[in-house]
Amino acid sequence: MKTKTRNVIGWILTTLVTLFLLFDSMGKIMQVEEVLKASGELGYSGGPFL
Repeated sequence: MKTKTRNVIGWILTTLVTLFLLFDSMGKIMQVEEVLKASGELGYSGGPFL
């Protein structure tokens, strides 16, 4: 594979991971009821996650 292709793939993967983490954290920061309920079922308290 060429270096340019590897760089593009790297940027795409980095962007996808970053978007996932942002999406996941926004649910916790905004304290969406469904997110807090699911977190409670996994054993996490309802308090701040930060």
